[in-house]
Amino acid sequence: YATLSDISVSTSGGSGIYAAGVRVSSWSAVVNSTVTVWNAHAIWLDASTMSVVANSTAITRNPGYSAVYLSSSDNNRVTGSYLQNVAGEGLRLAIGSDANIVSLSTMVSEAAGLSALAIVGSSSNTILDSLVRGSTAVYIAGSPGTAVGGSVLEARDGKAYNSFALFDAEGEITAAYRKTHLFRLMSEDQWLAPG
Repeated sequence: YATLSDISVSTSGGSGIYAAGVRVSSWSAVVNSTVTVWNAHAIWLDASTMSVVANSTAITRNPGYSAVYLSSSDNNRVTGSYLQNVAGEGLRLAIGSDANIVSLSTMVSEAAGLSALAIVGSSSNTILDSLVRGSTAVYIAGSPGTAVGGSVLEARDGKAYNSFALFDAEGEITAAYRKTHLFRLMSEDQWLAPG
């Protein structure tokens, strides 16, 4: 039952922290914080339930670790956060991490062949309205009930639409919505067709 707010954890070079910059269990929160490490997970939710990572930055630089790592962690939330690993995964939901929600966050991997978001052996996780960037942006394996959704620019029949698409764990679109009321102040109505 800890709330870590407005903290900064940082290591320089390969020395210092070796498991996690911040490691929390159930009913905890990491808010408005920055965690930068080299040879560890930046933030590790370890067998956590009902914890939150919000409006925070997590950065690591090692292919064996993740910027944010959930192991056997259920019903947690990551929102409004920036998760980067220049050498590996930005966010990993490991075996047994079920029913977690990630929203309005950015996950980045600069490593060739590694994903910015990996969900392995976990079920019913939801990723919404987040930017995921990497050579393999999202990797999902053995994770039924997982859904990834967000706004996409859809081109169909010579028209462009501002659409929301929801993908299942197999990468199939399970639901889609085309915006019908376009925002005139941003000139959406000049460039996009209503749905």
